[in-house]
Amino acid sequence: DLSPPRRNRGSGGQSDPSEGSMGRDGRGPDQSDRSGDGGGHSDGVNTVNTNTMTDGTTTGLVDAATVVKEADEKRKIARARVMAMKDDQSGRGATTQFRDKSTGQMIDADENRKRQAAANQTTERERPVWARGVAQARGVIET
Repeated sequence: DLSPPRRNRGSGGQSDPSEGSMGRDGRGPDQSDRSGDGGGHSDGVNTVNTNTMTDGTTTGLVDAATVVKEADEKRKIARARVMAMKDDQSGRGATTQFRDKSTGQMIDADENRKRQAAANQTTERERPVWARGVAQARGVIET
């Protein structure tokens, strides 16, 4: 153990590991065995930490069934909260609003569709003369 020696709570001085501060299992006085008292549940699932976060999620060593159950409950609560909102608050049934990227002004859906079609349309360019071979150029002239 590379940590500095711990102080005894009663005497306030430095403790010597050879004075018997270690238990029979080699752990120090503050490293008690947590498996026997209050650390587990009566149903056989051993959880070290049964604290919860502010949203109610159980922290620490938790089995997969509990994690899935808590996630389902959170989803149901969130869905119920949205369903309880009015349509204008939640945006249910609202039309999509589009904005011009450069100015930020609102544009209607037809204008947005036209802009996207123009952007996706590939323009046909005239190929320069030097981009073809001699034989291919002759074939174009003959036909």
